[in-house]
Amino acid sequence: MYNIPDNFNKELLVGLEVQQISFATNTIVIGLGQNSYLQIDCKFSLTTNGIESHFNVIKSTEATDLLKLLDKKITSVSFKNNDLTLVFEEENSLTIFPESNYESYVIVIDSVQTII
Repeated sequence: MYNIPDNFNKELLVGLEVQQISFATNTIVIGLGQNSYLQIDCKFSLTTNGIESHFNVIKSTEATDLLKLLDKKITSVSFKNNDLTLVFEEENSLTIFPESNYESYVIVIDSVQTII
């Protein structure tokens, strides 16, 4: 796992809209528009309608609640340690919990890649 770079501008994620969600073995990719996406390779939680659910990407097919994020824009972004929390319209949120022994998630914004 890598740390979030000091110069990472989290505001670049604000306003991006979830346009596609792809489930694969041990990976979930959330498409955020042209040349931008979030790839999840670790544990995460999803809060929708005030209910928080925890998932492990190894069982990605159980995370179909992520589909509720389709067509929702990111309204805020925060980091605590290397945990990434995205808040979406309608107060939905996604928090990614990276693991220290391997690359846990990737953020690509306008083709610029950040690996955490």
